[in-house]
Amino acid sequence: MSGDKVMLDDDALVARLRAVASEADPVPAPVLDRARTAFTVRDLDAELAVLLVDSAESGSDLVGVRGDNDVRLLSYEAAAVGLELQVEVRDGKRTLLGQVFGARPASIVVESGDDEVAVEPDAQGLLRADGLATGRLRLRLVTATGLIVLTPWTSV
Repeated sequence: MSGDKVMLDDDALVARLRAVASEADPVPAPVLDRARTAFTVRDLDAELAVLLVDSAESGSDLVGVRGDNDVRLLSYEAAAVGLELQVEVRDGKRTLLGQVFGARPASIVVESGDDEVAVEPDAQGLLRADGLATGRLRLRLVTATGLIVLTPWTSV
């Protein structure tokens, strides 16, 4: 028991020292900007897909297509790949349905917060991922030729 108390005291001390240090000598904004930039370009070989259509954007005619505000339609395009997605939210979880056009995908990973779900598309490029947590997500697609395509992070 006494070992646990020491550990809690050490953790509290470290937390307090961290707070004092960040107040007395905060990280300069340019350093934070460079760190964020380095993090976002950590995959320089990846091609970023462009979001072409998002049914959640105001003025989109797609919002009423299904008559259900819990369904979102997203369309992405990169040089060799097109991606159509439908995201449905039920009971706090998301189901992702989609289709890849163009280059044949060798692998697809849905990144959602700290979770990564590998999805295997069928012969027509259709894919499905169930039980994803709500929040931000993006897809990382690797084609059979090794091209990496990333969608931007999208909050759903």
